[in-house]
Amino acid sequence: MKRVLICFMFAILLVGMVFAVGNNSNNQNVSAGQVQEKNQNDSIQIRNSEQFRERIQNNEYICNCSGKEVRIKAINQTRTQIKVKNISAHSDMNFNEEINGTQTKLKAQLSNGRNAEIKIMPDTASETALARLRLRVCNETNNCTIELKEVGKENQIRVAYEIQVQKRAKVFGLFKAQMRIQTQVDAENGEIVQTNRPWWSFLASEEDEVEEEDDKLTEEEMKECEVTTDCEIVATNCCADATCGYTAVNKEYVEEWGEKLDCEGIPCVTVICDKSFVASCANNQCEAIEE
Repeated sequence: MKRVLICFMFAILLVGMVFAVGNNSNNQNVSAGQVQEKNQNDSIQIRNSEQFRERIQNNEYICNCSGKEVRIKAINQTRTQIKVKNISAHSDMNFNEEINGTQTKLKAQLSNGRNAEIKIMPDTASETALARLRLRVCNETNNCTIELKEVGKENQIRVAYEIQVQKRAKVFGLFKAQMRIQTQVDAENGEIVQTNRPWWSFLASEEDEVEEEDDKLTEEEMKECEVTTDCEIVATNCCADATCGYTAVNKEYVEEWGEKLDCEGIPCVTVICDKSFVASCANNQCEAIEE
C-alpha cells in the first residue's frame, strides 16, 4: 500500500514538472515574439508632414518609392515637385513618409484624415493618360501639365494625378481648333477616374497622334507611280512661287501633301517663279521636270 502511495505521489510530481517546463517555454516564445515585433516596429521610421517638408525644403530628396528612384523637392513653402526620369508632377498637398529599410512609402494627407499612399508615380500616370487620349508626349509642345491633388467628395475622396493637355481638333471636320482635355488618374491604383472635354467637343473630331504617326505616308510612298498621268505638280514649301520650289506626287496624295506642309497663316513674298515644270514618272517615282 505504501509503495502504491509513493508511486502515485511521484507521478503527480512528474506531471507538475512537465507542465512547468511547458509554460516556461511558452513564456519564452511569447517574450521572443514580443521582442521580434518590437524590433520590427523600431526599424520603421515615420516622418510627419512638417518633418518631410523640412527634409525637402533646401535639398532635393531621392527616395526608393514603389520600386522607382523618385526625386522630390520643394518649389516654395507649399508647392512640391515629384519627378521620375523626365516626367514631373506638382502638388500643393501635404506629404509624409514611412521608411522601412531601403523601401519608402510616400503618403498624401487627405481632408478626411486618411493618409493615401502614392503607389503610382508621375511617369506611369502620364503613360496611362496619353494612351487614353491617343497622344505620344506630355510636354510644353502641347501645354501638358501634371498635378497631384485631392479629388472627389465625401466617401469618394482620393488622391489623383490630373493631366491637362491641349489637343488638335477640327470643328465640323473643317475648322481647326485647340481642345483642352483633362484626365484624372488614381494615384493608388492607376485607374482612370474621369476625363473631361469642353462642351463643344461633340461637334469636333480629335486628331489622334498615335494613328497619325502609324498611318503617315512617307514622301517616297506619296511619289509612287506607274505612268506619268499618275503624277501632279505640288509645292515643296509654303512659298514655292518665290523659290520655284516644286516637285510631283501621286494625284491620290495631293491633299495629304498639302497637310504635311501646313502653310495656313504663313506670309510669303509676292514673287512669281519664272520657270515652269511638268510632272513625270521615272523609275516608278513622280518628279518635276523643268520645261
